[in-house]
Amino acid sequence: MFLKRVPRTVEIRYVSYIKYVRRKRDYVQRSHRHAVFGHEFVYVDYGEVNVTIGKETFLLKAGDAILIKGGTWHTYAGNSAMPFSYFNSMFRGKVPAELFGRIIPVDQPSRTVLERLKNDHELPSLLLEELVISHLTELLLLFSRSVLLRKVQSEKAALPEKDPEPFLPSGTTRRYSELARKTIEIIRENFKYELRMMDVARSLNVSASHLRSLLKKETGKNFMTLLHEVRINEAQRLLQESILSSSEIAAAIGYASPAFFFRIFKRLTGVTPREYSSMLKNSNFHDDYPFFNSGKQSKDPKNKQ
Repeated sequence: MFLKRVPRTVEIRYVSYIKYVRRKRDYVQRSHRHAVFGHEFVYVDYGEVNVTIGKETFLLKAGDAILIKGGTWHTYAGNSAMPFSYFNSMFRGKVPAELFGRIIPVDQPSRTVLERLKNDHELPSLLLEELVISHLTELLLLFSRSVLLRKVQSEKAALPEKDPEPFLPSGTTRRYSELARKTIEIIRENFKYELRMMDVARSLNVSASHLRSLLKKETGKNFMTLLHEVRINEAQRLLQESILSSSEIAAAIGYASPAFFFRIFKRLTGVTPREYSSMLKNSNFHDDYPFFNSGKQSKDPKNKQ
């Protein structure tokens, strides 16, 4: 069995140096730049420092980090009446573009990795280079995840509140009749269980044939399509927010057969659950990825579930 190699978000090839620097309060470093392939990482450990990159100045306080893209003019200057210190590293490799030129608050998981990086780089070891590259890679991956999560949360907060009633399946804008709305509400509340249109129709005191015609007329979709859409919508949420496997998600949303779940997921989204998970891990993923694409297949669905 051969596993497909997933493109790496962060790939450190070489670390030029790692150092811990203490500066006096009035220290000002002259403007300079490194080679285009030499990126710089700065973490402020104590005090405050102004970091100017190009024409933009960033005020870094203790606990803040910043990445400077290779080939960019930059300088450091003390910002207050106290001295400052910072952890500094220059490296070569691949880093997500959104990490450069922005203040990154260092959370506890990142700080733990940073402490290992600070401690290990001072120890003589045959594996020193590999340890440093491993720690720096993990640190930048945590930064990338943090930036991505904040971006997604910001975009969600900026969206207008949705009208909770009625639920509209994808591709529709009109309001439904009371019967259609109640049917859709039943689907949303009970999609995890085995649902049959016959039972839903009976609970609403109408015939199955009448409900079938009504749904087709008002939504353009049949009962099972509406049920699949709600289930796959929930599957996408679980793939993003939980640690459940694809098979566990299939069971959690009402599918007895994982293979059938994979087939429906691919039909409605154009990608497999595994491909969708890879998109979530990719730093270029945006939260506006279409849940349903009207049956269009992805351009490059190579990875089969």
